[in-house]
Formats: sequence, structure tokens, C-alpha cells
Amino acid sequence: MSTKCEIKIFTNSADFRKCLAEDKRLMILDVYTEGWGPCVQMHPTFASLKMNIDGFDERCLLASIELKVDEEIKEKFFPTSMPRFLFYTNGECVDTIEMVDAPLILRTIDEHIPKLAQVEE
Repeated sequence: MSTKCEIKIFTNSADFRKCLAEDKRLMILDVYTEGWGPCVQMHPTFASLKMNIDGFDERCLLASIELKVDEEIKEKFFPTSMPRFLFYTNGECVDTIEMVDAPLILRTIDEHIPKLAQVEE
């Protein structure tokens, strides 16, 4: 099992929307603003989750997207240097966290992570 924090980077809206429609995992999406880049402060926490949660990679997708890449996200959120995490299940945004708050992010993952059987179906 790899402890590296692998992040899927969406560079266009079509790939992002396709993934939302097809991937049954919980998507944890880091939405960043040009000039600031993705949040790297959470990478050690995400790497730890990969080691401590059974089937983490099968149940969660860590991803990032620049704010301006997707029109829907761009219309909903303003540019900021503050980290912003969106949580998606079944193509729907189920939660938003606009700060680096590891305990809150961990609780949100725990609340929305699918059971192993749900992902395998």
C-alpha cells in the first residue's frame, strides 16, 4: 500500500464532470485559485488516511481543480487564498469546508465515505 498522497488534477471541466458522473467514490476536491495553487498542508493527513482506512483508495478520490476551470464552481465561489474543499458523492456536492481544519475534514470524510460494499457494487 502506497503512503504517497496521490491527487487527481482536473485541467478541464469535461473530465471533472465525467468523473463526477461515473465515479462512486467520495471525491474530496481541493478548489484553488490561480497563483495560490492546491493546498499541500493536508497531504500528510491524507497519506495517513490511506494507511489507516481500509480500502481508502477504493472509497475516496483526492482531487484538485483550479477555480476557473469549471463554470459551475467558478459561479458559486469567489477567488481566495483560503483553502477550499468540496465533498462530492453520487455527483452531488454534499459538503464544503473553507479552511484547513484537519479534524473537521476528517469528520466530514467519516460522515460521507461509502462503505466498501457500496463502492464494489
